[in-house]
Amino acid sequence: MSIVCRPLDNSREEIRLLDLLPSLEQGSPLRCRVRHSTIKDAEYHALSYAWGDPTDREDIEVEYELSGHFSNNHTTDVFGTTVGANLASALRHLRDKDLVFTLWADAICIDQGNNDEKSVQVQLMAKIYKTASQVIVWLGPAGEGSDEAIDALAEIGREAERFHFDDTIFSKMSDPSIWEVDDPVDDRGVSIKSFLDKISGQSSESGQGIFPSVELEALTKRPWWSRVWVLQEMLLASTVTFAC
Repeated sequence: MSIVCRPLDNSREEIRLLDLLPSLEQGSPLRCRVRHSTIKDAEYHALSYAWGDPTDREDIEVEYELSGHFSNNHTTDVFGTTVGANLASALRHLRDKDLVFTLWADAICIDQGNNDEKSVQVQLMAKIYKTASQVIVWLGPAGEGSDEAIDALAEIGREAERFHFDDTIFSKMSDPSIWEVDDPVDDRGVSIKSFLDKISGQSSESGQGIFPSVELEALTKRPWWSRVWVLQEMLLASTVTFAC
């Protein structure tokens, strides 16, 4: 069964938020609550991830909450549906044992069967990522050497300014047209992937250096880095956290 989405109020810049419900067991079924909120009133984390194989799915239970602006009464519908396996792994990683974790993830928070809604939400994408308290980049499940590579990314962040990741790019992020580009490059033609390739290459020949080149190279081959909106999502964020 698919989620039967209720319409968003575009005049109020409404979005859907995903409340990830807690569980003591990591392997327990995923359960969440979807609710409407205006961007200005919302407190949430934004998830940046690769959708992955569309045929690889996992079950999830969704409570769809409707109250306030659309209804005088509090109502909740419950749906059993599926999400991509990579999104499911991200949700399991982020799920807390005790507390509800609120986030925005496009596959669930945008009605994927409604092209008109998708068009409007794309226009809000810059504001959604900029307003989030944190953007969480999900690179996929942990693998050999991934912890070392994640640590290296923190150091790489301090090197980023040398490769033109500066305020000039950030100032362009409010333009909705940048969310419709075919190639994730900045105005000087430096993609985030080629930036990381340059950084990784500093130590690849000698096998020594400040970055673990083998582990970093493996990490940058993960599907997330080839997504069109990688650069936009990162530069809009007030805080970025990489996770795997």
